[in-house]
Amino acid sequence: MTVITIQDDKCWRCGKAFKEDDEQLRKTIHHTLPQQLAPVHNLTVPIHQKCHDEITSQDMVSLTAHAYKLQRQTDRLVGSVEGLNNILGKMAILKVKK
Repeated sequence: MTVITIQDDKCWRCGKAFKEDDEQLRKTIHHTLPQQLAPVHNLTVPIHQKCHDEITSQDMVSLTAHAYKLQRQTDRLVGSVEGLNNILGKMAILKVKK
């Protein structure tokens, strides 16, 4: 993976200077594309720890919402398949082994 790293003395999210003696305002590196996606290229930018925590929490909310959506779609699909199996079984066209 190719990573382009931006060097800056200010946070790319809030624009404030870094303070290494303050845990929340120290410099961290943020990957703009999630590493879990295994991108071919990525860009990293410097941001405060507190800004990094906020971005990560927002990502988790989005991922959780997406997981719930996938679960609902899977449940509907399973229900549709079961309904189709029942109809075909009643018509004696198809026998489904469980």
